[in-house]
Amino acid sequence: YVALSGAWSLPAAEDQKEAAKGQKDAEQVKSGGAAAALARIPFSGDPPVADDGWVRRYRCDMADTVDLFDMLANERVVLAWQSVRRTEGLRAILYRECLLRAADGREDYFAPARLVPSLERLGLVRALDRYVLGRVLDELEASPVVSLGVNISAHSAVLDGWWVEIVKRLRRRPDVASRLVLEITETAKIPFIAEAASFAARMRSFGCRIALDDFGS
Repeated sequence: YVALSGAWSLPAAEDQKEAAKGQKDAEQVKSGGAAAALARIPFSGDPPVADDGWVRRYRCDMADTVDLFDMLANERVVLAWQSVRRTEGLRAILYRECLLRAADGREDYFAPARLVPSLERLGLVRALDRYVLGRVLDELEASPVVSLGVNISAHSAVLDGWWVEIVKRLRRRPDVASRLVLEITETAKIPFIAEAASFAARMRSFGCRIALDDFGS
């Protein structure tokens, strides 16, 4: 067995009280810098459990995660567009959903049922969401007439330090924000309903649209 240790920066009591009210804007946490803002975010993954089943799952999750982030760092991923259409009439295209795909052609590598739960258990899914959303904003800026959607975990539906740079880009380019659809996935429960509602309202104030991924399917 390999022994691992880790440390998380937990929010102070005063910070927890503020978080319960929901942060009104990512600029509120920007004042201390992005690193300081991120340090205030509670760990969202599963707590460790001392049993063989947890250890095996943790090792599998970590192996998948290391492979994934190596692919991201070396740009061995691409974005595939999938049309989202109306259900009635001529089934006009509402927007195109951006899905992460392995550049080497492994079609099932990024299947949500496989990777996303692993990242959510490790508390790392928000890093993936931030990476993909950044790529989608790049494509929106390069394609001025297309509307694109991107999946984000329910763990990401909270306005805090992870969103500082994204918020800056959305504010700077309202023409881009108005063509972005944020699809909240069903792979995890929304941790804090009030914060998720505040997040959705703030994103909509920038012009973004909010959707529930696979709703009704």
